[in-house]
Amino acid sequence: MARLIQWYPSVKLWDWKSGEELRTIRGHGGAVHDVAFSPDDGTRLATASHDLTIKIWDLTDNPEARILSGHAGPVNGLAFHPGGRILASAGQDRTIKLWDVATGRVRSTLAGGHDGAVLCLAFSPGGETLASADKKGVVRLWDTSTGRMSQKLDDDHGGAVSGVAFRPDGEHLATAGKDGGVRIWELKTLRKIRTDTGHLRLVCSLAYSPDGKYLASGGEDQTVIVRDATGGLVISASEGHTCWVHGVAYSPDGHYLSTATGIGPEDPAKARLISGGGDGRLKLWDATTGLVLRTIYGHGADVWAVAFSPDGSRLASASIDRTVKLWDAASGDEVLTLTGHTGGVLGVAFSPDGNLLASAAMDGTVRLWDATPWPPSSPERGNDPGAAR
Repeated sequence: MARLIQWYPSVKLWDWKSGEELRTIRGHGGAVHDVAFSPDDGTRLATASHDLTIKIWDLTDNPEARILSGHAGPVNGLAFHPGGRILASAGQDRTIKLWDVATGRVRSTLAGGHDGAVLCLAFSPGGETLASADKKGVVRLWDTSTGRMSQKLDDDHGGAVSGVAFRPDGEHLATAGKDGGVRIWELKTLRKIRTDTGHLRLVCSLAYSPDGKYLASGGEDQTVIVRDATGGLVISASEGHTCWVHGVAYSPDGHYLSTATGIGPEDPAKARLISGGGDGRLKLWDATTGLVLRTIYGHGADVWAVAFSPDGSRLASASIDRTVKLWDAASGDEVLTLTGHTGGVLGVAFSPDGNLLASAAMDGTVRLWDATPWPPSSPERGNDPGAAR
């Protein structure tokens, strides 16, 4: 969901091992609402701002950004097409724009589909369909080749739709809403298959496991629910947090789930779940039984977001305590604390190759850290100052 926080408009490049600032890139004239790495080679970073613009930054050697202008209001969210050539943007002006990443030109403006601010976007796995959801609870499906709306999914979520997710095979779409329900839609027939209940309040986010067998959701009711994606059977309902769970995301290999949450290996008996929320703790769960295997302490305030490195070996967590922490995903050991932000950190994301980590904070900065993995034989790991790029 969009968070309209007035951040100072700058992007900083840091060596995350030493905390040394390598480069500061300035450009936006207002709050930065969202960031997204290009899925191809990760050398481009897109940022969405309250200043009505999107900027695409070349992270190799060009400090100048390509400016994408066209929205008549703040830009709430971004999503790259799986091929990396198209960028979709969600606007407060109730429109969606599809941009040509290479030229910066608008390929099409998807207008007339929403009566409220567009909050979230998701491309289907093949990129042929774009799902969008708004503040009034309406979900739309768009044909990305023509820019035309293919379907409106009308259902009363009780207010804003806070998340949309395609099943990896592209056959189903899940939507999460304010009423605590998760709707499952069959895209071939555009039929609502079922409504999964269980959360008592807003479902903050949801995610499918990479194999499409499981669907996880985290909510304001302090729970993480993992369901069988086919029939909706609850596999695990974990209530170990003392505050709401902000988000969920699976690691690329499916071994973990982060909310600061993830389902484990294919053998259900070995499945593990990592969750984090407003109590400042990360928890390691057995996703089959719902039992807490380990509680990880480290942050001094809310854990707002978590991201796994592409190889699944590292976990980054963002907290209102103004820090980003790096954890060994297998052992749960804290490896490093990244300091430098002067406001709470609300988001983290690894680049596709795992060599960069972006963090966005309430101090108005988006910082880029050198996230190159340590050599396995390195005795100092997080203490090595590393080399500036």
